[in-house]
Amino acid sequence: MAISSYSDWSLACIHSRSHRNSHILTLIPTCKTLSFFPAISCSKVQNFQVNTTGCSSPILEDGQEASSNLPVIELNVPFQDSKQNPVPDSAKLNDFLLGLFGSPQTQDLAFKYYEKMKGSPEFRPEKSTLKHVIRYLLRSKKWRMILVVCDDFKNYNVLPDSSTCSKLVSSCIRARKFKIVETLLEVFKSNGKVSVLAFGSAIRGYNKLHMYRSTIVAFGKMRSAGVVLDSECFCHIMEAYMRLGDSEKVVELFCELESSQLDFYSSPFCTRIYGTLIESLGKSGRAFEALEYFKEMTRKGISKDSSVYSSLICSFASLREVKVAEDLFEEGKSKQMLRDPGLYLKLVLMYVKEGLMEKTLEIVNAMKSSKLRISDCIFCAIVNGFSKKRGFLAAVKNYNVLPDSSTCSKLVSSCIRARKFKIVETLLEVFKSNGKVSVLAFGSAIRGYNKLHMYRSTIVAFGKMRSAGVVLDSECFCHIMEAYMRLGDSEKVVELFCELESSQLDFYSSPFCTRIYGTLIESLGKSGRAFEALEYFKEMTRKGISKDSSVYSSLICSFASLREVKVAEDLFEEGKSKQMLRDPGLYLKLVLMYVKEGLMEKTLEIVNAMKSSKLRISDCIFCAIVNGFSKKRGFLAAVKVYEELISQGCEPGQVTYSSVINAYCHLGLYSKAEMLFSEMEQKGFDKCVVAYSSMIVMYGKTGRPKDAMRLLAKMKERGCEPNVWIYNSLMEMHGKANNLRQVEKLWKEMKRRKVAPDKVSYTSVISAYSKAKEFETCLRYYNEFRINGGEIDKVMAGIMVGVFSRSSRIDELVKLLRDMKSEGTRLDGRLYRSSMNALRDSGLQVEAKWLQEYFAKMYLD
Repeated sequence: MAISSYSDWSLACIHSRSHRNSHILTLIPTCKTLSFFPAISCSKVQNFQVNTTGCSSPILEDGQEASSNLPVIELNVPFQDSKQNPVPDSAKLNDFLLGLFGSPQTQDLAFKYYEKMKGSPEFRPEKSTLKHVIRYLLRSKKWRMILVVCDDFKNYNVLPDSSTCSKLVSSCIRARKFKIVETLLEVFKSNGKVSVLAFGSAIRGYNKLHMYRSTIVAFGKMRSAGVVLDSECFCHIMEAYMRLGDSEKVVELFCELESSQLDFYSSPFCTRIYGTLIESLGKSGRAFEALEYFKEMTRKGISKDSSVYSSLICSFASLREVKVAEDLFEEGKSKQMLRDPGLYLKLVLMYVKEGLMEKTLEIVNAMKSSKLRISDCIFCAIVNGFSKKRGFLAAVKNYNVLPDSSTCSKLVSSCIRARKFKIVETLLEVFKSNGKVSVLAFGSAIRGYNKLHMYRSTIVAFGKMRSAGVVLDSECFCHIMEAYMRLGDSEKVVELFCELESSQLDFYSSPFCTRIYGTLIESLGKSGRAFEALEYFKEMTRKGISKDSSVYSSLICSFASLREVKVAEDLFEEGKSKQMLRDPGLYLKLVLMYVKEGLMEKTLEIVNAMKSSKLRISDCIFCAIVNGFSKKRGFLAAVKVYEELISQGCEPGQVTYSSVINAYCHLGLYSKAEMLFSEMEQKGFDKCVVAYSSMIVMYGKTGRPKDAMRLLAKMKERGCEPNVWIYNSLMEMHGKANNLRQVEKLWKEMKRRKVAPDKVSYTSVISAYSKAKEFETCLRYYNEFRINGGEIDKVMAGIMVGVFSRSSRIDELVKLLRDMKSEGTRLDGRLYRSSMNALRDSGLQVEAKWLQEYFAKMYLD
């Protein structure tokens, strides 16, 4: 990299001001560039204004100004006289880069120049240059280039200052670029101060992300590289071991720190180190050892913070060491060090376990005096404690006082969330005689029961409200109506609505008005009273009550279920114009309605409506359309509509795939079925029994039993249990191929997997053995079929007539014919002729005459 002369700079104009002992050059680069700079388009490069020293004379006068339309950037780049050595040395190139990095407009250009300069033997980046490079890469988030700069650190044996290295590591951890962090630590580990700060940033960052095992790995690298730990590093590594539950390692590190030459007692991490040690010992059940270190802090005059008191008190509370915990609590309270709600909860639980229930109320008073909020957990722990130890009702009577109504309401809802239903019943008994408290408490109860779908409990609570004379508000009416609606009692919903209308409550202005009407409309719709629901819907319009999406959805679904196409379509258009239709279930209902009515083109209009509303076409809707076309128009139409929907960007799911595979198989498009099955597997739908069944049947039709068995093995390997249909197909397939060994193997496997054989199973296996003329085996399976309650159909009868005839079992044949008559199985011509021939050949004329009369009578009927 060399510059032959300053004439290589393309200058539009250079301004000289001799009275300033410097010259201002305005550089407008043309398509010429410096030989070591990358080629830059003339249209993309801005002007440079360079303050130079040492130029002998101006080239242009001051009056000849460069165009002022372009942005001007001033760079202080000292140039040598052109008569001196024109080759810029490394220091000047670093200065030049620093000038470019100093302006936000030229930082991208500066990095390009930096990359180009690395190819020159004269260039060696300085610490300050690398610092600016790192800052630029972090700001622009060019993480891959950081790895390139890491190579520069090694190649030039130059590192930025330690604070920049530390910041680089912490930034990479925050961005979750852990591979880059590992590379950086490998580079930094051999450099004294840099290594300490870099590893310190790493373990601090890992701890913030709760990646404590990564902290331990970094600690191991520090050990192997001989990096000397400072107090902060000890602190973070001890915290990592504490979080991992390794108290022995925490104590070991603390002892090492004490025996080291570090004066950690005067460091800002001293209290935190002791706190970590005390917390670790406390959590591992070594609270008394932790207490000794706590006393050591007092002796050495080390300040204690609230976390030290909190962890130590919690440790003794967990061990139920009441006296020690109370002493520490009093000491901490006197120093105003107790601000952790978890500490108070631990003390409450300790007192509950010890049966000291009055002490729990002292904890509440202590929290109130410290202006701390009584959390739901603490409140519930006290209530549960009194309930278990004394009985809450007795406690309330003794104190003869209730909390405020909002607290009572919160208490009831908390107990319901915790599934403490006995306590809820007790609380409602206590609260029911107190005006406002009773309304809010019962309201919380029925709201909580509804959230847990305990609608019958809501009705029971409603009955208690009635008997106690509690006046219902609009919210209570709303939740009780919802409970009756979920239980399918539309009459009760209408009755409650009429009661609400006739009451003195102005529920029309309440926030529950729309929800109440919605519940009423949905309840009537579900019970088949859609036209009554429509009247209430129109009433909402007349009274100016706002409608939400659920009102439209429930009403449209009601009419769709009744197949009232015109009304459903009118409501759908109204809701769509108001952008109220966001429920996928509504669209599915409409699709099913159109399928039942045979209006298949309308189903595609529903798809377009969903796409215009930016709703995803669910697998249920996709499958309903495909199956609808299959039933109403045939498999070919189903395949065509599937391909059309795919071309529109619809995504099929497992059910749709299996339906279309079945359609392809019925159409004889076996290659397409295989391609679709492969696509289905690639998308992760590899446990669909219906799809496997269709494919196995297809392999049977095409004479590919080996492929069918391979698919069965793959199916079982994926944890998908084959059903009776699959076994039937396989046994039929191998039976036709006279592979009786495989048939027997499949039958035993089916029994071993506890898959109950059906009529088709017995028919397939008996047919296979019949073809092989193993009549004894046929008879054994037939008898098993009859013992298990199997009824004879024409297929089974045809097979067994052949078996009995060919094996000369005339008595069994006659019994079969009588069983068929008693079970109402009609004889066809083929069965009649086979049976008649067998009877005549055996000389059983009476039985032959009986069969002839029976067949004639059946034919006449």
